[in-house]
Amino acid sequence: TTTTTTTTTTTAERGGAAQRGVVVLGDGAALPTLLASEGYSTVVVLGRSLFNSRLVEAVAVVNGQHRAIRIAQRKTGKLLKPSKKRRRCGQYLDAEADLRLMEEGERSDEEGMEDPDFDWQKLSKALEKEFGQDSIDWDALAEPWYNDQPEEWALSHWTMASHDLRCLAATPFFQRRGICSKPCTFALHAVAFSSQMLWERYQPLPSDLEPWFGIDLRAVNDLHPEPPDEGHSVDVWPFLSKGALKLCSGDVKLLELDPLAPASCIDTIVTLDAGPNASFSQRHCCHGLLLWL
Repeated sequence: TTTTTTTTTTTAERGGAAQRGVVVLGDGAALPTLLASEGYSTVVVLGRSLFNSRLVEAVAVVNGQHRAIRIAQRKTGKLLKPSKKRRRCGQYLDAEADLRLMEEGERSDEEGMEDPDFDWQKLSKALEKEFGQDSIDWDALAEPWYNDQPEEWALSHWTMASHDLRCLAATPFFQRRGICSKPCTFALHAVAFSSQMLWERYQPLPSDLEPWFGIDLRAVNDLHPEPPDEGHSVDVWPFLSKGALKLCSGDVKLLELDPLAPASCIDTIVTLDAGPNASFSQRHCCHGLLLWL
């Protein structure tokens, strides 16, 4: 895995022993608390879901790690501190924080912004105000998972995390201090598969199809969008669980994905070796590739 680190000042230059801080990218409720319990003195959460903010806060309080966690708000750039909770109906609630989150969501809806970006400059100022005098070495970690991204395509989640990390690294706060992106480096893998059922699902009805209970259904072909183009994404789990999808090759690493590195592409031919699936691949057609991070 390639390591990319941007550092402008060293711990010695800042003076004293540095603490460990981490920025968590993605809509995951458990990771911030886990990192706080593992020794990070400061955990800043950059999620994009209002509901996730409430979950992060609740999990942090239940596990006694709320003092180390700050939740960044997109539109205001403020850092919310998980606070003491009062229990009602089995849920942890903070009326003031809930009201702030609801008002933020309502303003976004009124302005026609379903997924507004962070106000990076305000967030940078908030970080400077709270941590500007501290000696902290910053890391970045990602689940990555976002509630509003498609479930079947992990790359879209990583792309969102990459966007947020690049914007964050460009802020004045992190331009001066640097942030390590090594934990956010992922690899794109691929494996060939065969699925006659999936292939047939995207084909038009055959021209010699017999009537179904006396009804000719071939007219629906006029509405058929034709087979999908290259790069089409589909959830294959239903086919895999039914045994209707089989692997035709071993997996291969296609590309290293570093969020702070320039965009790259695959510029060489990658060969997929049948490996232990050689006998199956010789008898069946390869219909596509499974990609994952």
